Amino acid sequence: MLSFFDREKVQRTIDSFYLVSGIHSAVFDEKGRAIGWSQNMVRSPLCMLLRRIPAFEQQCIKCDQIACQRCKQFGKGQQYRCHIGLEEFAVPIMSDNNLIIGYIIAGQLIPYGQREDTLPQVIESCRMYDVDESVIVKAYHEHREIEPTVLDAAFEILQACTAHVWMTKAASVNEGGLIYQITKYIGEHLDDNL
Repeated sequence: MLSFFDREKVQRTIDSFYLVSGIHSAVFDEKGRAIGWSQNMVRSPLCMLLRRIPAFEQQCIKCDQIACQRCKQFGKGQQYRCHIGLEEFAVPIMSDNNLIIGYIIAGQLIPYGQREDTLPQVIESCRMYDVDESVIVKAYHEHREIEPTVLDAAFEILQACTAHVWMTKAASVNEGGLIYQITKYIGEHLDDNL
């Protein structure tokens, strides 16, 4: 299946989400490959520090792909901790036939009140990148905390954003493709004897 994205429309949606939530987000295609991110994206200081390291960047990409796979496996959005322990969430962009055509992932957050509890995991996860621990701790303490109710609300709004992306045709599928036709047929005939 091939997903098509109107990058301008998708960009407006994720920029709007960033404007009201202050939370970075990125859009991924159905295979979990990044295709766009918040225009005003300001990653957390910790992530900006570490994403310059190719091995760290690869772990981030892998973590994003795992999040997309979990959304696909469960057919719904997922809240999770990234590979170094920061809070993130992924939400699938679904067609009318519940076919996943992409994802929006947002995050790099510390749940409010968990800063000190999360710090040891972050330090341990970052040891392999050969960055001075004091630099990691400083960047981590500049990181934004978010209250659980705000995190839950942002997750709900992001789910609405994915529906908006589909309804405004900011994301679409090749409806003539064989995979789409098979999925559509099965969805329409689930009660029949296939």
